[in-house]
Amino acid sequence: MMMQQFYDRDFLQNKKGLETLFEQSYLSQAEFRMLSIYSWSGLLDLMFYFVPITFFVINYKLNHNKVFQALLYTAILIVVCVFSKSRSSMIAAAPVIFILQNSYQKKNISAYYNRMVIITTLLFTTYIAFTNIPMLTKILDDRILETSKGELENRTMNTRLIAFEAFAKCFPDAPLLGAGNTKYASGGIGRWNFKLDTFLAGRSAQIHVGLIDLFYLYGLVGGSFFAIFSVITLRKLYRKSKIYNFRAVFWGLMALPIANFGIVSFNVMSAGLLLSFVLCKNLDVFCEIPDAAGKKKLPTEKDGLPSESISYPAPTSWG
Repeated sequence: MMMQQFYDRDFLQNKKGLETLFEQSYLSQAEFRMLSIYSWSGLLDLMFYFVPITFFVINYKLNHNKVFQALLYTAILIVVCVFSKSRSSMIAAAPVIFILQNSYQKKNISAYYNRMVIITTLLFTTYIAFTNIPMLTKILDDRILETSKGELENRTMNTRLIAFEAFAKCFPDAPLLGAGNTKYASGGIGRWNFKLDTFLAGRSAQIHVGLIDLFYLYGLVGGSFFAIFSVITLRKLYRKSKIYNFRAVFWGLMALPIANFGIVSFNVMSAGLLLSFVLCKNLDVFCEIPDAAGKKKLPTEKDGLPSESISYPAPTSWG
């Protein structure tokens, strides 16, 4: 990523795939999407692979009182997401603040204030960097906020506002089962719904907010299935991660719905997202449950493991 930013923006990057998707050849250095090696595996892998796994590492370091290392990985996460120029990746990485805030010592006021000082310092340092370093200021103006483009209609973020207008216009036509992802009919070789194409009129390629595009494509029936699955899964991950004070497994999977405020993706088959399920299933292997005083203890029977107080009979002798 650093080589791309300061030396050659095509360094180790799948240029063909990015040009096809973003048509970026005309973009300035401050706007050009830099996905580095993730451009070869998948254009969304930066936010669904790198971001969740970095969350896991940061949380693990914090739980072992390695604060400096946790802050170092946090700085790497911020730098990579900013230099990638991907706003969705930046949004998906934002919950790192909640991971930094968690601590075993919930009753220890000094530990709580130490975490708040760290978060405040991190936010203040980021603000100073964006307002005083010319390169970062240009990224902020040209890509993140796009203030250099003038009117809202000229900014890419306007496609998100158009998405809500398009949803209100087209969703009532097929509210139960949805419009479908493609249109197969006479002369319709896998094309979008013609009414949506007409309404967008080239201003956007699709309904560019995944959370509402889900219900446009699959209707209340299909969208509800996915929504229920997401709520139940996230609820389970949150409860178990809270017990073990390893909330990164929750926020790692939350990267998907959070990123869908700016992209359209419903696929959980990414290494970072799948690792949230794997780690949640095996939290008792590498984590211990903290008590109110900050001390650690083994899981009790209600957490899925037998209590320490339970004794078992000796095996029958066959001699």
